[in-house]
Amino acid sequence: MAAQLFLHIFSMSVTAGVVILFVLAVRLLLKRLPKVLSCALWGVVLFRLLCPLTFERPFSLLPAQSQSFFFGSTQISTGIPIIDQNINQLISQSSGSGAGSPRLEFWISLIAWLWIAGMLLFLLYNLITLVRLQKKLVGAVRVHANVYFADEIATPFVVGIIHPKIYLPSDIEAKDRRFVEMHEKMHIRYAHHIIKPIAFSALVLHWFNPLVWVAFTLFCKDMEMMCDECVLRNMDGDVRRQYSEAILHLATKKRMMTVLPVAFGKGNTKTRIKNILSYHKAAVWTVASVAIFLIPIGLCLLSDRPSNKNSYIPFPAYQAENTIPKVPANAPPFQMYLDLPKGWEVHMPPEGENSSWFVTPVYLYKDDVLMAICGYNLFEPIDENEIPQEDYYKAVYSGIRLGSLYRWDDYQPIVTSEDMETALANVYIQQTDGTTSAAASPTAVMPGILSYNKRLQVYVAVQFLPNAVTDEERETIAKSIRLS
Repeated sequence: MAAQLFLHIFSMSVTAGVVILFVLAVRLLLKRLPKVLSCALWGVVLFRLLCPLTFERPFSLLPAQSQSFFFGSTQISTGIPIIDQNINQLISQSSGSGAGSPRLEFWISLIAWLWIAGMLLFLLYNLITLVRLQKKLVGAVRVHANVYFADEIATPFVVGIIHPKIYLPSDIEAKDRRFVEMHEKMHIRYAHHIIKPIAFSALVLHWFNPLVWVAFTLFCKDMEMMCDECVLRNMDGDVRRQYSEAILHLATKKRMMTVLPVAFGKGNTKTRIKNILSYHKAAVWTVASVAIFLIPIGLCLLSDRPSNKNSYIPFPAYQAENTIPKVPANAPPFQMYLDLPKGWEVHMPPEGENSSWFVTPVYLYKDDVLMAICGYNLFEPIDENEIPQEDYYKAVYSGIRLGSLYRWDDYQPIVTSEDMETALANVYIQQTDGTTSAAASPTAVMPGILSYNKRLQVYVAVQFLPNAVTDEERETIAKSIRLS
């Protein structure tokens, strides 16, 4: 359970990391524009970090995902094929009892528990520091409304969710106070006292991802500069110099004990002052036009590109004590890519059932109805000088072609390349009851697909049940098959 949860969070974190990189690039272009635009983009990152669900749109900036089939829900889906395929291949190998699997399962579980331990330690540290901060506020004196003076704090900040309170150092200078109060009120006005704890929860959840730390830090800076700009916009006259002095007076070299309160003196003082001194009220039409431009970018980052129709099955699919035949020690792990009809799902075979011809066969179902069986096997290297190219398949599939009771025949190539070939073939099954000879007419003929790869030296076979697919559907599936 812990491993599955971590892999799901890891998948979300990688996807969010790609979004963060996009936002960082766009943020550079928005450097001289109001920071409210940058803060809006960080909202997209927050959605990606916390929301386990998403929606698909063809215009998404993120790469399309291929659906992987395996047999526990443990998998990742980041939208980055090279990451998904390699990690999922390792995970699929650990889903059974094959050699090395317990070790891999152990390491995945260990990493998952380290992730949980990291979250708990991070939360505990911030909880302790928040409790200490609350103790310093016990003697705070109310000035007016929700504004309080406190003796033991060095910088102003907002505390509280439902009823936020503004705390000011009791020794704050009168000339600075009006700027500070307005700044903190802007935090409350734009619900930063609520948004920041939500962003903090994302940081806790994804503490292992350095890009999330970068995003959280820059979001806090943008949030402070946004409030700075709101103060300047609402003040009469040019107060940039006085406001910069207020920031310098209250800036503290001592870090805030916890990342939770939104604090006036927190953030990069130098960057804030530069932003204040260069501030000029932007024209409404400029902000509106840029916002209109950013809306589609946000939608493109919020959504995923529709999943590839192409799906993949990792082989060997599993390993169990009753597997016949056993997974050979030299069996190379590979993936079978194919297009399955809508609604089809891949399952392990029912308990006690297996195929004597294929290694780790899997069963294809639609609405709980068995539609096909898919498996693979190895073949020995074949000297192509000794066998014509058009007859190469006879050596590859010799085992299942020459069986007297069960054979694949009427071989019809569909896709041929230098390394592989995929073909249609009928599956002839001769069932005997002791009185019928093996040479009699077959009692069952089922459609099938065969595909081999010379480089991997493996072949796969798909055996459909009667009437499970049409000839057109079978040919479509065959054309989509790739082994890699």
